[in-house]
Amino acid sequence: MMPNWPPLLLTTVIFEELGDQTKVILTQVPMNASDDEIASFAQMMANMDGGWGSAYKIIDDLLQKLVNQP
Repeated sequence: MMPNWPPLLLTTVIFEELGDQTKVILTQVPMNASDDEIASFAQMMANMDGGWGSAYKIIDDLLQKLVNQP
């Protein structure tokens, strides 16, 4: 991680059923962070969607393989 990365993040995950799909809402908030740590976190926020999106794609692929196993 970056040297100014906040050591503690409050992460909230909400799962919302949408028919045969699930909407995931993920929020993260730095806790007890310095101004430099908050600035570092804010700078990286735009890149976090892609990282989480990639992780969920991997999970989807793994679950699909499990469903299709004989």
